[in-house]
Amino acid sequence: MSDLLRDAINAFAAVLRAQMIEDQFLRDIVHDNRGLPPTSALGSGGAHTVVGVSAAPIVTTAGEVRTNNAGAHGWVNTPQVDAWKPPSEDVFNHMMDNQDRKDRQDRINEELKRARGGG
Repeated sequence: MSDLLRDAINAFAAVLRAQMIEDQFLRDIVHDNRGLPPTSALGSGGAHTVVGVSAAPIVTTAGEVRTNNAGAHGWVNTPQVDAWKPPSEDVFNHMMDNQDRKDRQDRINEELKRARGGG
């Protein structure tokens, strides 16, 4: 068997092994999460539980298990966004304030120069 053919067979076998590992990995993920309600990590309070349409138990962020209330839907505890601010907002505000001060000083210097008849 030539080296080229052997390398091609080994490469094909590696691809098949990787595909089998990926398939098994996805099956494990589906199996592990079957029957659990979806969660979200939005907001500053950590994961927030979403009530599903099924009667599956709800696992809260504190680890408590509750059953779905009849007719309940949507977020169990909504993430609070009223106190949210973009990351580094204070840095950008500081940079803009510094630029405003510089621009204001430049305008003052231009007016002084013009008032003295220099331009």
